[in-house]
Amino acid sequence: MALLMLAALLVAPAVLHASSLAEELEGDRYLPIGLSEEELQMLDRIGEGHRSTPPAVGPVRQPGEFEPMTGVIVRYPFGNPTNLLAEYSQDVTLWVIVEDAGDQSAASSTLSSGGANMANVDWIFAPTNSIWTRDYGPWFIIDGDGNQGISDHIYNRPRPLDDLIPGVIGSDWGIPVYGMDLETAGGNHLCDGLGIAMSSRLTLDENPSLTTAEIESMMGAYLGIEQYHPLPYIETGGIHHIDCWAKFLSPEKILLKEVPVGHASYTRLESNYAYLTSITSSYG
Repeated sequence: MALLMLAALLVAPAVLHASSLAEELEGDRYLPIGLSEEELQMLDRIGEGHRSTPPAVGPVRQPGEFEPMTGVIVRYPFGNPTNLLAEYSQDVTLWVIVEDAGDQSAASSTLSSGGANMANVDWIFAPTNSIWTRDYGPWFIIDGDGNQGISDHIYNRPRPLDDLIPGVIGSDWGIPVYGMDLETAGGNHLCDGLGIAMSSRLTLDENPSLTTAEIESMMGAYLGIEQYHPLPYIETGGIHHIDCWAKFLSPEKILLKEVPVGHASYTRLESNYAYLTSITSSYG
């Protein structure tokens, strides 16, 4: 999976002494999008090593994903088809997270032979647990002084190496990192760039100590969110990420999954459709 990002414009990340947990996961770099059986026994260790900080100087704005971008962040070994990565590199910078020089050489060979524009490929050196950069990667923000920052959420998996990546990128690129005490994943957060955000109710379920109002307040401080809409699940199982069925295309347009009447998710999707059509956009 790829994480879309804005242009890279200091707070050094905390050093996480999570070697014991990493060793328990046996350095696995192919963990699934869901929780593995082993991870289900480690849920109490989610966020181990996460560092909290005050939010950025306000007013903060979290850009929408449809806004202009200068790069895409992926991880090697890749989870995207090589031809797609090559296409990214024709238009924007392809940032590739690699563990070491051996990874870099192998990734470079794969990309080069696949037709990538290697002049637009750059590297981030860090170990990782999985490919899901969209879920654990940095959330870029603009602070009240017009400077870029990174909001670092608690990744909703007990994957200490993945959870460090926002801090690694912030340190490498000289971008301040603001630790937000909210357990979530990038795939379960959509915003319109002007203060409206949506997720599935998974964010509520993963943060039982926080009320919806407290979550909205935290999002307001760290992301500039003024209206937060947690939506019901559309399925009885799975990862429950909102980006599996909805997407902001602009501050006044949402792409929503449609299924046949007899589909198991039909009623829930149509209910969410009705709710979303009732919301007043940021444009009024």
